[in-house]
Amino acid sequence: MQEQKMWKGAAILTISALFLKILSAMYRIPYQNMVGDVGYYIYQQVYPFFGVGVTLATYGFPIVIAKMIADKREEGKNDEIREIVKVSLYALSIVGVVIFVCLFVGAEAIASFMGDENLTSLIQVIAFYFLLFPLISVLRGYFQGKFIMMPTAMSQVAEQIIRVGVILCASYVMIRVGFNSYEIGSAAISGSVFGAIAAVIVLVLYRRKEGFSLHPRGIYSSDNRKMMKYILVQGITICICNLVLVLIQLVDASNFYSLLVDGGMGEEISKEMKGVYDRSLPLVQVGTVVATSIALALVPQLGRGSEVERGEKITLVIKFCFVFSIGATIGLACIAEPTNIMLYKNDKGTNIIVLLSFSILLSSLAISTAAILQGLNETIRPAIHVIGGIILKWIGNMLLIPFFGIEGAAIATLISLCVIVLLNIKSLQIITTIQWKDVFYIVFKSGWAACLMAICVTMYVFVGETYMNFFEHARANAAVQSLSAAMIGGFIYLILLVRLRVIEETEMSMFIKNKKVKNFISWISGR
Repeated sequence: MQEQKMWKGAAILTISALFLKILSAMYRIPYQNMVGDVGYYIYQQVYPFFGVGVTLATYGFPIVIAKMIADKREEGKNDEIREIVKVSLYALSIVGVVIFVCLFVGAEAIASFMGDENLTSLIQVIAFYFLLFPLISVLRGYFQGKFIMMPTAMSQVAEQIIRVGVILCASYVMIRVGFNSYEIGSAAISGSVFGAIAAVIVLVLYRRKEGFSLHPRGIYSSDNRKMMKYILVQGITICICNLVLVLIQLVDASNFYSLLVDGGMGEEISKEMKGVYDRSLPLVQVGTVVATSIALALVPQLGRGSEVERGEKITLVIKFCFVFSIGATIGLACIAEPTNIMLYKNDKGTNIIVLLSFSILLSSLAISTAAILQGLNETIRPAIHVIGGIILKWIGNMLLIPFFGIEGAAIATLISLCVIVLLNIKSLQIITTIQWKDVFYIVFKSGWAACLMAICVTMYVFVGETYMNFFEHARANAAVQSLSAAMIGGFIYLILLVRLRVIEETEMSMFIKNKKVKNFISWISGR
């Protein structure tokens, strides 16, 4: 009964997280359409700070707190659960206040370091999020530890809907009234704070039924200090592994613009170029979420079974991750130009979308392999790999942007992600008994399927650009071309995966439930 409750709760969180991550990525497209590339640059410069905060409040600390509470419940020590909650809230409150002070007081210095002092007010606004994240983290962890997932899911839904609503509505109104781009950016960033307030309200309403006190008595005992250290170390290491893409964005926010200006490019053009560069982020984020969602759902099972069974499960996680991410990567690269026009009205930065489409593959593998290591109780190692990759990204930007411009930043991103993936795989080779020949077999066959799909899609897009101009506006024609190419490419890729026996019948049933569709795919692929 308890296990059934756990899996039901995990399913609720997985579905809500998938929906919310896609929403979190896609709202930036209408936002960019409203504010333009410069306005988008302003928002994206500060967004990574929010990305760090929301990861702390969603993935890092709640997971650690939930595990501690679940262990105490299993041991029958329910009286110690309140102590965990109080100590966690105290420890995270210190973290939240320190981050708030650093961001709010140091906003001008941070903005100056980023090369744009007009960002000061936006950084001060996002600082308030970190005063709210401790309560959000602790309450989410408390409910998850009791396998009550609905409060977490509902708080995430409320947070994202309010945040996106404020961003889009406030931006629309302020543009009509005539506010400048930085004032609009501040209003958009404030949506993150209002979203956090909504999450707190939802969680507190659920908490009222529990009726426990959060008064921090006896916090300074030696046992509680050990607990604080455990929560902070484990929470931060888990967060770092989930922050790969956000930390890369943070590096770009810190030196991308200033490097372009120092290289002789005008300030306004540099801002526009950063906004153009960031066009790829929603597409990469959605591709990564879809590619990793199925694979990561299998990670909790890694701790069960024999060493051989564990190796088979790890291989399956890597298989699903690679199969879906290589398909998304090659597919996006092939339809980059019509997709760019469809979403952003013109084809500026198409080459960047093509380059960064490969970060879908690399980031998906980085996140999945890090999750595997965490599932095997290796939390420090993948965090160190991510930190090393981020340092390499910083160095790469410094070396490559002066010579190659915005393409240099994209290349630096790919190099850093590649290093993280290789380090994670090396660690897996050391601590597991995976049959790597099976992994390489999967890589070869799915890569071959992706190449064949790429040939078909490229030919279709070429023909479409010549003959599929049904509408007066180029954007409408691009929408027809990109959406139809995506559907055709996805269908061809799936057929090839089944035909080449990359995906077996039983595995296909995991993501295709309709019997007629499965039978049709099996028939057309000759299975």
